[in-house]
Amino acid sequence: MLDRPRSVSLIVLALLGPIAGAPAQVEPTGESGAVPAAFGPYSDLIGRWKGQAVPADDPLRGWRESHEWAWAFEGGKPVGMALAIEGGKVLKAGRLTFDPESSSYRLEGIGPGGESVAFVGTRDSKTNAMTLGRSGPEGEDRLTIRPNSNGIRSDFWFDRKAPGSPQYARLVRANLGKEGVTFAAGGAVTGGSRCIVTGGAATIAVSAGGSTFPVCCSGCRDEVLADPGKYAQQLKERMASAPSDGSNAIGTGRGDGSFGPTPGRSSEVAKGDAPKPGDLGDRPDPGVGPDEDPEPDPEPSPTPSADAEARRKAASLLRLGQTLEKQGKADGALGFYRRVVSEAPGTPEAKTAGARIEALTEED
Repeated sequence: MLDRPRSVSLIVLALLGPIAGAPAQVEPTGESGAVPAAFGPYSDLIGRWKGQAVPADDPLRGWRESHEWAWAFEGGKPVGMALAIEGGKVLKAGRLTFDPESSSYRLEGIGPGGESVAFVGTRDSKTNAMTLGRSGPEGEDRLTIRPNSNGIRSDFWFDRKAPGSPQYARLVRANLGKEGVTFAAGGAVTGGSRCIVTGGAATIAVSAGGSTFPVCCSGCRDEVLADPGKYAQQLKERMASAPSDGSNAIGTGRGDGSFGPTPGRSSEVAKGDAPKPGDLGDRPDPGVGPDEDPEPDPEPSPTPSADAEARRKAASLLRLGQTLEKQGKADGALGFYRRVVSEAPGTPEAKTAGARIEALTEED
C-alpha cells in the first residue's frame, strides 16, 4: 500500500504523462482560453481539500483525508485534471480526462493496494455531480465527485452494488473543505490574483527567469517552469493592460508562495484554516438508490457565523460522546467531550461535556 506522500507524488507524476489511447483534446474555454470546456464546472476543485471520510458500516470509525487537484498538461495545454489523495482507502491518485465523442469522463488511477483502476461516467448538469462507474471484483463500483456551489466544500462518495443486489449501497463518504478558505470569506474567489496559465484563482507563486508568476496549482507551476519565457511575455502583457486603478492588479505574493488580498479588492478570499467538514457527524448521509442523484445545492447558500459553526460542531461532537458513553466506551466518550470543552469553550455544549468528564473521571 502506498501510504507515504512521496509515493503518491511519484504516482501523480506518472499519471501526468500521456495516456495510451487517451481521447482527443477538447476545445478550450475559460477566462484565458486555456481550460477545456468539459472541466469548467469542476475548476473550483483545483487546490487542496481536507476532511473526514466515514465508512457507512461504522460511522464512529472515520479517518482524515486530503485531496489535491491540479491541471494535467500535454503539449503546453491543460487536457485534464490530476488528483492525489493522502489517507484515502478508495483511491490513491488519478487522472481525469474527457472524451468528446462519447461525452464521458474517464478517471484512471491507482487503488489503495497499488492496483490500476479506471472509472467512466458523466456529469449531471442539475447537481454538477460527476458519477463514474466500473465493474470491480466485488460488484459494480461507483464514485461521485461534486464541488458544492459555494466553492468551500466538495463531496467524494464511494458506492457499491453487490452481485445480485438491486441497488447501490454507500460504503464511504468523504465531505471535504477547501484549504485556505473560510466560511467567513464567503466562499468562491471573486477577485484578486489570477493564474497566469489558466486564469483561475491564484493561490501560490512560482519564480523563474527573473519573474514571479501567480499560479493556481502544482500543474500550472510545472508548466511555467517548463517555459518561463512564454509566461513572462504573458505577464508583461497582462500588467500593461491592467487598469490604472489597480482593480485588476496582479498580486506580488508574500514571499512564502502564497498571495494575499489584492489592494482595493475586499472580496479576495483570505488565507486561513480550512473548515473541517464531515467531522464525524458533519452532515447526514443521503439515502442512495439505484437511480438517485445528490441533491442540488440551494442558491445562494447562507454563510454561518463563526459562533454558529462552532456551536454546530460542538453539538455534533457532544452527540458522538454521548453515544459512546451509552455503549460503555468511556475512553472514547471522554475524547469527544474534551474536544468540545477545548474547541467550544463557554458554550452550553462545553458545559454539558464538562459535567460528563467530571462524572466519568469520578467513576474511575
